[in-house]
Amino acid sequence: MSLKLISTKHPLIHCLTNQVVMTQTANALLAVGASPIMTDEPLESKEITSLAQGILVNIGTMTTLTQQAMTIAIETANQKQIPIVLDPVGVGASAFRFSFVDACLTQNNITVLRCNQGELATIAREPWITKGVDSGKGDVDCETIAKRVATDYHCIVVVTGKEDIVTDGKRVEIVRGGHDQITRVTGTGCMLGALLSAGIASVSKEHYVDSCVAICQEYKQLATKLTDGLGHFPAQIITNLAQLTEVGQ
Repeated sequence: MSLKLISTKHPLIHCLTNQVVMTQTANALLAVGASPIMTDEPLESKEITSLAQGILVNIGTMTTLTQQAMTIAIETANQKQIPIVLDPVGVGASAFRFSFVDACLTQNNITVLRCNQGELATIAREPWITKGVDSGKGDVDCETIAKRVATDYHCIVVVTGKEDIVTDGKRVEIVRGGHDQITRVTGTGCMLGALLSAGIASVSKEHYVDSCVAICQEYKQLATKLTDGLGHFPAQIITNLAQLTEVGQ
């Protein structure tokens, strides 16, 4: 169920992700032996999605055009039973983001919802002070809310932070560890979303939760090895991913 398994399956992951992290996301997937393909053109979204084994939807820099491509990709993936990871970046920052994420969860089958605590609270309509795309501030019982959201939307919820929570509404796993400075570098959570997509694309449905837990554990372990300063974190993560999975060694 680990990252190393991805390197034996080589899944093609269609990434509809934000422009800030496209290169990091692609490199993280390549480092573990997956193949990224990225398009935000609605006219080819159905064709590209049909080729993929996993779909990543990240709304960080979503526009009306990319929203169309994401909607087509999600609908196509549902028709073909391709697993979807939804990363609702900054969902509490605007009505545009919230309405799209709400529609994704209520009108479609999302496999994994990867979010921070603030995004979870917004989706669950719990009190929270948003801060753009950052987690923000609030006082909620994340484990209980994560279980409720997972149950309500029939998905796996992965809440990342100092402690990661992974739940399908019944089973709950807490993953501890990591690096306390990693949130100061953009894209680290987005890379995890891509890895989760590759992970569930590499296993059968009954092992989705196990895959998410294992990848969160390994990602936090990799983060403990970040020692060269903030500016080097993205490159170090990709190097560590490649070494872990022995891709290109």
